[in-house]
Amino acid sequence: MSEEHKRTNYDLAKAEAEKVDKQIISALQNGISFRVEAGAGSGKTYSLNQAIEWIQANKWTEYR
Repeated sequence: MSEEHKRTNYDLAKAEAEKVDKQIISALQNGISFRVEAGAGSGKTYSLNQAIEWIQANKWTEYR
């Protein structure tokens, strides 16, 4: 597999992950529960950290 092909796959995966993270943030903004199901190494922990950072920046006073 060429480096260009690997880079293209990486870019596609990153774009999809960012789309999912936006959906999670939208759920948080609307007070909706969410669940993430994905395979090992897919970025679930990263997405959870993004969600926690958003809560800290935007909802911390409400949840304290």
